[in-house]
Amino acid sequence: MRRIRHGNAHTLTYSRRLQKNRLGNPLFATRRSRARPTNWHLIGIIFMVALPLAAMVTSAGYVVWGPWFRIQTPVITGATPDTSEAIHVLLSARLADRRFGLLPENSLFVFNRSEFIKDLGDRFLFDALKVSLHWPNRLTIDVKEKDVMAVFLSGGRFYALDDDGRVIRDLYVKELARLGELPPGYPNAMSKVSGVALVEVPNPAPTNAENGAAPPATSGDATTVAASPYPIVLDGTPADSQKEFRVGDSAMPRAALLVARQAGARWPASVSVPIRWYTIRDAGETLEVMTGEGWRAIFGVSLPFDAQLARLALVLKDKIGSDSSRLDYVDLRYNERIFYKLREPDAAPEPDASSVPSREENPTTTR
Repeated sequence: MRRIRHGNAHTLTYSRRLQKNRLGNPLFATRRSRARPTNWHLIGIIFMVALPLAAMVTSAGYVVWGPWFRIQTPVITGATPDTSEAIHVLLSARLADRRFGLLPENSLFVFNRSEFIKDLGDRFLFDALKVSLHWPNRLTIDVKEKDVMAVFLSGGRFYALDDDGRVIRDLYVKELARLGELPPGYPNAMSKVSGVALVEVPNPAPTNAENGAAPPATSGDATTVAASPYPIVLDGTPADSQKEFRVGDSAMPRAALLVARQAGARWPASVSVPIRWYTIRDAGETLEVMTGEGWRAIFGVSLPFDAQLARLALVLKDKIGSDSSRLDYVDLRYNERIFYKLREPDAAPEPDASSVPSREENPTTTR
């Protein structure tokens, strides 16, 4: 066997190779642990990511919670003072809320404009509505309100209606004070619902007054009745069947509302007794007019109003005369056949006089 000489070049080369490759016995690892050098490149990358991220979080905190972008007093245009006040109440409740339970809604960058528009749509029916956010902290609300054409009472609440008979909103407290005489049995109860001033009235048990028949006035001049700026229309359905309406719902047919408006405009020229209120019945096919003397004129919605009013004036002139205070009702729904009924002298309306009369009641007929 050939011996390897000590110091042989081949042996030295092999030894250096073993040290370079750090080879050893695989069964007995004898490598010595060495401290790893600091990876400054990785530390630099972490700082490059962390510093901008911290700056962004700090800036977002200043933007969201800082005072510079908090929505200040909003600007509302095109609304009446009562509507502006109601919008302010809704907006204050929205600004005091927190989005996701954390972010304040009064920040220009957090304010949920679509939800606020939905809040307004639940309370009002506008012709036009625009909500705009302006840099850095201004909010503008531009509205165009619908005109109130009638007041509808159903389910214990007063509703403002547009010319199509749809609910615009609930009636304001100040508007209630301007309605004049209200039907007996409906005391004025004022409340606030979700911060918006509304008017609610208790739903009384069925009475003659509720169904459209009221006793004659007992004090003062019977023909002196406070005029209402809007027609007051009562829901003639039974009290337990009346319902509450939402904004935008159709509360009464357009044709019935048109007859009520025509009566308010043309009645004074033909009849000297003023109108108190109206009652709608038969799914909008019948409209009763309650007068200041306690008698009713019953109109058919599908018939020409002017012709019915002319027949009423003729009956009052030729058949009733000066004794109109004894009149119970005049039914004008059957074209030329006119039915009317007189009460007994000094007699209050009969218990069933509130219902729509039929020809089986044996009233007086005229042509």
